[in-house]
Amino acid sequence: MLLNRGRGPGSELLSEEGFTLLTQPLSPNSHGVFYGYGIVIEDIDGHLCLSHGGQTLGYSSVMLADMIDGIGVVILFNGPGGALAAYALAYPVLKFCGLHSTTRASRRFRRRSSCRDCQCH
Repeated sequence: MLLNRGRGPGSELLSEEGFTLLTQPLSPNSHGVFYGYGIVIEDIDGHLCLSHGGQTLGYSSVMLADMIDGIGVVILFNGPGGALAAYALAYPVLKFCGLHSTTRASRRFRRRSSCRDCQCH
């Protein structure tokens, strides 16, 4: 739903106006990171990214969506570390996926980035 700006597989789940409101930066968090209506809005290497994470005793999760490349990562795990640990796992996975994506935006991004985990370029 986030990557499709409020649209589901068969219908609109959230109007464009509602999506804009949901992803509107309301309060600065830190270093260019903003919090909206339950969504964290940030720029990661020139890409608009939306995320939401949480934790409870022994369980953590995060959802991170790159709105430019149209890819997302969800991390769910049991164990210590909390939501910050989930984010620490999600960021490199998203970057890896973006470097290996075949979209036009990711090809532009790839020229500015280096992929240390493989020999794909």
